[in-house]
Amino acid sequence: MHRYIAALTYTLLATLVLSGCESGEPERETPPRVIAWAEVKSHSESDALRRLAGVVRAVKRASVGFEVGGTLAAVEVDVGDRFEREQLLAKLDQHEFSLRMARAGAADTAYPGVSRQC
Repeated sequence: MHRYIAALTYTLLATLVLSGCESGEPERETPPRVIAWAEVKSHSESDALRRLAGVVRAVKRASVGFEVGGTLAAVEVDVGDRFEREQLLAKLDQHEFSLRMARAGAADTAYPGVSRQC
């Protein structure tokens, strides 16, 4: 009997607590906010010219390099110049290249039986 009264008491308390959570008024929807708008039109030709800051990069790029390393002696073209296939674009310092070739030749004569593979 004691358990029956305890269960009944807990059921009544739970019913009272849960019924107190509901409000009697239904939820109201918030109306959409009204905004002001205007159509933008150009009134003069000076509006058509706009100056903007930015960086322009080429859509097509070409990697250019030398077959051997070295110091640039001269650059024959400027940025934006057009050039043809096989046109000389830059020159390497011949002095460094000549020294390397002389060292390589000296190594070939010092070790004639050894072949170098690059």
